[in-house]
Amino acid sequence: NKLLKIVGARANDSGTGGDHSRCIDTIDIGGGLRPEILNNSNMSRMEYYASALRKQCPDLWQDFKLVTEFGQWSYFYSGYAYSEIEYAIQRDRTRIVYVHLG
Repeated sequence: NKLLKIVGARANDSGTGGDHSRCIDTIDIGGGLRPEILNNSNMSRMEYYASALRKQCPDLWQDFKLVTEFGQWSYFYSGYAYSEIEYAIQRDRTRIVYVHLG
């Protein structure tokens, strides 16, 4: 968006006090793409989004690097498990372990 470029440029002009080593060089535009089933027959939402963004806002890439946060799109179909033993007790002859999985 042109507004992002204007805000970044104004911040660099007024907020650096002449110290251009502290300029804004990266803009985080957030994320929000839902997960999708990828196949080889068509363009993914990510590719479509990047293409549309470059078409609508080509001047953003002239002065800034763009960062997006598409964690859900990237990691939705991967899985992991992390477990931790909370504590262990013994009652008579029985050993009980409380495990946290999450």
